[in-house]
Amino acid sequence: MLNSKRAGRSSKPSVDYRSDAYFPSIHRLPVELLLDVFALAEPPTLPTSAISSGWVKLMLVCRHWRAVIVEASQFWSNIDFASHPDWIRLCLSRSKASIHVRIVVISSELVKVATSILTPRAGQIRTLVVTDYCGGDFLTMLLYTLMFAQMPALKQLTITNSLNLDPFRPERQSGIDLGLSADRLPRLCALSLENVILPPSPQFYRLLTSLRLHGKCFPRQDATLEYLLRILRATSAQLQELSLSRIRMADLDATAQVLHPPASVDLPNLREFHMDHNNIVASRLLQLLNIPSTCTSFYLHTNTVSSPGDPTEESSRAVLLRLLPQPVRSLIENASELMLSVNLTTYSIKEPSRSRSQPATPAGPWLPEDRIYIYIRDLDWSHPPQPEDIVFAVSLAQLTSLTITSHLEGPLEDAVWKTLFRACPHLDSLAVSESSAHETMVFHVLMVSTAGSLSPPCHALRVLSVKTYALSARVGEVVKCLRSRAPHTRKLEHLSLGSQVPFKGGLGDSDIHALRPFVQKLVIL
Repeated sequence: MLNSKRAGRSSKPSVDYRSDAYFPSIHRLPVELLLDVFALAEPPTLPTSAISSGWVKLMLVCRHWRAVIVEASQFWSNIDFASHPDWIRLCLSRSKASIHVRIVVISSELVKVATSILTPRAGQIRTLVVTDYCGGDFLTMLLYTLMFAQMPALKQLTITNSLNLDPFRPERQSGIDLGLSADRLPRLCALSLENVILPPSPQFYRLLTSLRLHGKCFPRQDATLEYLLRILRATSAQLQELSLSRIRMADLDATAQVLHPPASVDLPNLREFHMDHNNIVASRLLQLLNIPSTCTSFYLHTNTVSSPGDPTEESSRAVLLRLLPQPVRSLIENASELMLSVNLTTYSIKEPSRSRSQPATPAGPWLPEDRIYIYIRDLDWSHPPQPEDIVFAVSLAQLTSLTITSHLEGPLEDAVWKTLFRACPHLDSLAVSESSAHETMVFHVLMVSTAGSLSPPCHALRVLSVKTYALSARVGEVVKCLRSRAPHTRKLEHLSLGSQVPFKGGLGDSDIHALRPFVQKLVIL
């Protein structure tokens, strides 16, 4: 019997553990495809932590995966000097091509370690991000060494120098000079500097597609507008990203008078623009930059200061007009959707972006998601801004969607709404939010009787959303407005009504029943 059992067992087909059918399908993938899968666990830019844990964990799955990752140099190319020196040396030994380096300068010891490790590999550095918290001396020592070692592969350079002003050290009154030159950085295409002096040679900027400047980036004896424009002209043909934030130049100071403005600079390929400055400097720079209407991201953040020689505050409309020269106006005029927000001292204009891909560069994350973002603060509270101010600066004829948010003490007047509605003849979506305890005027203006003719304001309106202080007190006017429009316009597809004060926002069945005939979908918030 035992022999018969053995015979039966031996008659079963044997398993070939070396056959492809035995291995999981993931192990039968070509190495190239497997690396594409592993790359999903790796951030596209320099990681925020010392070790990118995603692909490190993958090495623990099996020997095959570990062998694949060890031989793939792209997983070892991000070098962060917040890591232990032994880990950095291991990464460098396995990175066979270009490397991406990040250094946060916090001590002389770290600079010595970084210098000794990176100098022999300076030719491999493709991206270098350095942040200095020690006042510039250690940073200068590190970068001088790397520059003289030559970095022919470097394409992206980001240097942030936390400048410590020292009245007893003249060299601390301006940015540090690192001797940047085209000979030492022949392939540089993305540059971000804070308190680091720019070289004067136009040849240095011939390949730049991204430029970000913050603080003191110009020599003390030549910190002029012409110095900046000379740099921008050298990059104008290929520049795609530009950021100018709190830059320090003598003839761009708020007290400086510009007698002979220089010629403007064309930036035909600019896709993303960022500026953070006071309204005087911002308006002067914007007058000189021809930003194309195809720009996919325009960001302007400004605080309001008095004009030179005039201590009185300008009206919010005057400030807005100065900040919107013709190239910027063209950007807004091409918008189909705008969001306007006002309170006593601030004014903002936004156009949400519909399809915008954020570039994976060190200079990228400073940009918002909106295609247009203009924020003006510190306006004169005695002359608060109004949403209608934008009508006097740009044409809104192409606008189909408008959002108004008002935090003013009183409601927006009839004249404001009439000006806006006349400027937006094709408006099909309107959202209004007013925090004032007074009654909103928007329904009063939307009624046909107030237009003076049979043509109602916003005749193409499909979507209407209104959030007011006390909703229940406004239902009668809403019904009256919709009833007057019914013979002349199509039924609203969507009506949303909300109250700033929840306990005053409840509607009874009779209110909802009165609204139903005029809308396809009714939402009460």
